[in-house]
Amino acid sequence: MKIANQRFTSIKNDFCLVFEKQGEITEVAEDTNILSVGYSFLGLNEVKDMDKPRAIDIIGVVLRVDDVASCMLRSGVAKDKRMVTICDESNLTIQACFWGETTHLFDNCTDHPVIAIKNVRVVEFLGRSLN
Repeated sequence: MKIANQRFTSIKNDFCLVFEKQGEITEVAEDTNILSVGYSFLGLNEVKDMDKPRAIDIIGVVLRVDDVASCMLRSGVAKDKRMVTICDESNLTIQACFWGETTHLFDNCTDHPVIAIKNVRVVEFLGRSLN
C-alpha cells in the first residue's frame, strides 16, 4: 500500500495497492456488496479549469469521429489512433484520443451516442485533450 498519485487515478482515495512480481493473488468467491463499476464524472468545464492534469471519469455525446490514422511511437512501433470529439451539457467540447484496438469501437458510429470513459488521462497537447 502506498499514497496514490492523483495524476494517474480517478479513485477518490488517498492510498492504492501496488502488486510486485513476487505478489500472490488468490481468487475468492464473488462479493455482491462491491459495486461493479463506479464513476465520478467531471464536467468539461471542470477539465478546462484544472490546474494539474490527471486521470478522471468523463461522460458526453460523441460529436465527431475522425478516421483511424497510424502513428509511429518512439519505440519505432506503428500504432493506430483515432480522435473523437466529445461535448457535454456545459456546451464545451474536447478531443479524446483512442489507441490500438479501441479505435475500432467507433467504426460504425453514425449517430451521436453518449459515451462514458473511466480513468481517462487529461493531457496538455495542443490544448487540453483526453488520452
